[in-house]
Amino acid sequence: MLCAIDFRDATYPTFTPDVPAYEALDILTDVQESIGFVVQDGKYMGTFRVTSNKIKQLSATTLVGDIVIRNYPTILPDTLIYQLGLKSLHPVPLVSKQGFFYGVIQPATVFSFYQMFTTTQYGEVQNHLSVGVVFESAEGLITQINASAIKLLGVEIKDVLFQPLTQVIPEVKLGETYKTRINIQRHGKIIDLKRNFVELKGRQIGCMTVLADISSLVNVTAELSGFHNLTEEIETIFRYASEGLCIINNNGVILKGNQALCQVMGASQDHIENRHVKELKMDGIIDKSIAEAVLAKKAEVTITQRSKQQNQWLTTGRPVFDKDGNILYVVSTARDVIKTNRMYRAAGVKRDKYTFLDTDTKDILDKVGIIGESKSMANIISVVSRIANSSVTVLIQGESGTGKELIAKLIHEFSDRRFKGTFVSVNCGALPRELLEAELFGYVGGSFTGSKKEGKKGLFELANKGTIFLDEIGDMPFDLQVKLLKAVEYGEIAKVGSAETIKVDARIIAATNQNLQSMVADGTFREDLFYRLNVIPIVLPPLRERREEIVILYAHFIEMFNKKYHANKEFSVEAQDILQNYKWPGNIREMKNLVERLVLTTEADIIGEEDLPAQILETREVFERESECSLRQAMENVERRIILDAYNRYGSTYKVAEALDISQTSVVRKLNKYLPTNV
Repeated sequence: MLCAIDFRDATYPTFTPDVPAYEALDILTDVQESIGFVVQDGKYMGTFRVTSNKIKQLSATTLVGDIVIRNYPTILPDTLIYQLGLKSLHPVPLVSKQGFFYGVIQPATVFSFYQMFTTTQYGEVQNHLSVGVVFESAEGLITQINASAIKLLGVEIKDVLFQPLTQVIPEVKLGETYKTRINIQRHGKIIDLKRNFVELKGRQIGCMTVLADISSLVNVTAELSGFHNLTEEIETIFRYASEGLCIINNNGVILKGNQALCQVMGASQDHIENRHVKELKMDGIIDKSIAEAVLAKKAEVTITQRSKQQNQWLTTGRPVFDKDGNILYVVSTARDVIKTNRMYRAAGVKRDKYTFLDTDTKDILDKVGIIGESKSMANIISVVSRIANSSVTVLIQGESGTGKELIAKLIHEFSDRRFKGTFVSVNCGALPRELLEAELFGYVGGSFTGSKKEGKKGLFELANKGTIFLDEIGDMPFDLQVKLLKAVEYGEIAKVGSAETIKVDARIIAATNQNLQSMVADGTFREDLFYRLNVIPIVLPPLRERREEIVILYAHFIEMFNKKYHANKEFSVEAQDILQNYKWPGNIREMKNLVERLVLTTEADIIGEEDLPAQILETREVFERESECSLRQAMENVERRIILDAYNRYGSTYKVAEALDISQTSVVRKLNKYLPTNV
């Protein structure tokens, strides 16, 4: 049966108590309304009327809260349509038992609906409702049917009007109503059907059947309790999942929460499900809402939550969008990370990684030291496993600290070359030109001052039958690139001081954090060498783009350094929250170094937020401040971060000026402004 909320007008203007009364009256006059509703933090506070006498009594300082009427009648959102008892044409607020405001109901709209169902002009009904509606008499004959119902059932009006409903919908039994929905199928569509008796002055005058096409929502309804058709598989996942799972709609109402979530929160399902997140905050079950954070940011968010029982847990919320980019639901996972880590350590259990891979593959990943389970990393591992046994060149691109050398080692370990040769690595930007050439290709005795009399093998010879990894290939001198090109194309090298060529069979893997294509365009990197190296390109995403791995990585590193230094450290929930939302400009290398430093330098076993470096805490504080600051302040905050990050990276005002393409004088001035003690 239709309820009051089905006639809700969510666009009716509302005001907070601190709005000037004259401003509110002007708005109501513009929309030709005489009653305004006062709402604060989602809760209904009262109403106020626009009358000539009221206007005369107002002063310039009068606020809406000063003229609010507290005893204005309200209606519960789930009130059935025939129980509304509307007696005037003034709008009436829809307010829940907990005091939350859901919009207003316009009596004129309801009266119009009543009129549609008491007239023989059934054509009017067809133009008002998107759901199918069938009205039958007490004798079970169809007296009204709208266009949506005709379309859903695949019938014509002339064939069904004043015919028994059971002939049109055989699944329906006269005298029965379905207070919970049932599904029927017509012409390949799944139709949701709900029936209720219609009474007038205590006498049954008929029955109303409401039909809705839910074919496109079947997959969603299988996951959401709001549609009352959860599949056994989803119920099983919710029941036995070790992490807390929760589904929240875009209005902030919790549709589903599993038992693990209840344990984390310290509350029963009855206290969680079908309740607004603001109600949970009022009851002290949570101190802040993941749904509100995700709806505000329109992106994945991780926060720390607490309850009044002092339970603490880490929650990650992800938005679910419709085809138009609007958020439909927020799906969240919650876990008591400290408790889980303690349990694993107490049991002496090592947590499994990459559960989607076979044992041999996981052993190789462990050997190399690859950590993480994001979709992007899974795709990279898949590519690596497929190309490993070929001899084609590979170019690995990614920011500093993303693990380019580890991926190169993984290619070698996945290949048969691990049985025949070794993995040899060289940083092309760490050696001067002459020394780099000698290191790569070797030299004959007496070829230059200080050379060994017997000569020396180069890295290409040492990597014969194995793999050579050329890190920072973009820093290789231009003239030396010609010699490298010959090694790539023909597998031939010539030692320094010798014209004789030597055949070598080394798999070549190069890596860079630079844009080689731009360098080709600038003439600082050979185009032919670029295309020879870039046969198989692999791009490693920065850590900020695979946040699901952050918790896995810092948990791995703290376990590793606890073992190395015989410690028993762990991060507090607050610290984990900050680490999860930090941007990690130095990527995995920065995290590894940070965790090692914290394990060594913190006194207590629990590493709290106060132990984290200032630059990490500062990013959180800046983010929190920017949500409520002016555009000018936000721009200054961004400039401050850029200047300080560049200064921390390059260490000199000259290099900062060169990197940011501004004058050195500007750099000095801005550093004096933002960090006066350091300049």
